[in-house]
Amino acid sequence: MKKKLSYVVSKTPLRISFLGGGTDIPYFYKKYGGATFSIAINKFVYVTVKRHSKYFIENYRLNYYDTEICHKVSKIKNSIIRETLKFFKIKTPLYISVISDIPTGSGLGGSSSFIIGLINALCKLENIKISKFELLRYATKIEIDILKKPIGKQDHIPAIYGGIIFTKYFRNNKIFINKIRNIKLKVPINIIWTNVSRDSYLTLNDQKKRLKKNTANLKAMKKLCVEFYHTLVKNKKIDHKILSKYINQSWRLKKKLSPLIIFKKAEKIISVLQKKNIGSKLLGAGGGGFILYLGKKNNKIFKNYVYEEVKIYNNGTEIITLQKD
Repeated sequence: MKKKLSYVVSKTPLRISFLGGGTDIPYFYKKYGGATFSIAINKFVYVTVKRHSKYFIENYRLNYYDTEICHKVSKIKNSIIRETLKFFKIKTPLYISVISDIPTGSGLGGSSSFIIGLINALCKLENIKISKFELLRYATKIEIDILKKPIGKQDHIPAIYGGIIFTKYFRNNKIFINKIRNIKLKVPINIIWTNVSRDSYLTLNDQKKRLKKNTANLKAMKKLCVEFYHTLVKNKKIDHKILSKYINQSWRLKKKLSPLIIFKKAEKIISVLQKKNIGSKLLGAGGGGFILYLGKKNNKIFKNYVYEEVKIYNNGTEIITLQKD
């Protein structure tokens, strides 16, 4: 008799979005199409899924930024865990633990990396065969269709595929994903922590309400992303000066989408960088989190902030530990 797995640990990268963020949201791209250019980075979400011991009285014990102990899936407060277990009809008593390299509300796609890592670990534990595209389809089904979160599909893609990725979103809901190989970004990629965590859904909901007003800017952001991709394909390299120019142009459009996106501290840092023609922007939905900038560390300018260089991570979600009974 084949032994069952008793626990599984998945490791899933976070992401940085360079261009096109906001055009990957279904309510926009189903009307106008969308495009994004992003990378997976060497910061991770780790999800441990373990069959719960019969010696515990509860069926589910969950550790993330909060702790839960409960008997029924329907009583789980963490919506991603609850709806994922329901979606896959998993009734096995479980101990689920989540550890992240980065705080929640950081603008690096943490919730999407979490659900990708959770599905990957659960499917491995329960011996459910799943392809990368199915993983994308199921994760977005749970987050966007079932949980009604006002997010796009961009965040899930680097978490699954890793590396440098250009994605095109079509009005018929189809997606073209191009993982760009044998091309490197030869400039340091730095992230600056603003020390502000935020709920991205507040900003994204506000942005959705302003769709009619925002449509022209979103179309322009999509155009910039596609233009840069064509430049990359033509030159067969990522020119960081050209990328910086496109990032800065796109940022000036993005911060107009909602007054909740920008705040004084971030605006001050970004303006210093952009005056030096350094590619910089607030990552994610805005309102807090990390600032991206392309270039060497400058301890003089940013001595009062926590920041570091990150690397492109070429692998998507993977199983790093498993144990049989």
